[in-house]
Amino acid sequence: MRWLYSHRKQLTVILILVVTLLLFPRLRTITVDDIINYTPSSPFLAAFSFIGLYCLRPVLMAIPNLVLCIAIGIIFPSLQGILISLIGIFCETTISYFIGWKLGAKEVTKLVEKNEKVRKFLSSNQNNNTVTCFLARITPLPIGLTSMFFGAAGMPWSKYIFASVLGLPPKMIPYVLAGTAICVSAGKF
Repeated sequence: MRWLYSHRKQLTVILILVVTLLLFPRLRTITVDDIINYTPSSPFLAAFSFIGLYCLRPVLMAIPNLVLCIAIGIIFPSLQGILISLIGIFCETTISYFIGWKLGAKEVTKLVEKNEKVRKFLSSNQNNNTVTCFLARITPLPIGLTSMFFGAAGMPWSKYIFASVLGLPPKMIPYVLAGTAICVSAGKF
């Protein structure tokens, strides 16, 4: 038991990687139709399911944000869809931040080094954490990996979440509205 406790960080990274590798081939090709077909018919349960999928994204790192946002836009009217997506992204970024904080800089640095875009961006923008976080959010960098980086770097959560909440909606809202437009053109709303 003592060995498990002393190696918990490494075991957590291994578990995340194993789960991701096992599910990645299927989740990488998941479509909007797949998500819609498995969504409960109750609006409350559907919203809860989507928020749950957002909460899984930090661990699986394979569910495309674009697919989730479009599916939400198809199932819900614009304002409800945007609100659900905002809550989901808030949950996702918070979970990713605390995973990074718990794993520590050494483990997260290993993950960042594997992604060239993230590595280049973060190495060239190290002066102002809040501005760097905001810029990371408005660029097409992976949400989970950058969130883990800021958690591991010790950025205060309040500044981190503020920059994330400002930077992510411009990437998310157009996809939700695109999903809603699909339903409007089909006569659903």
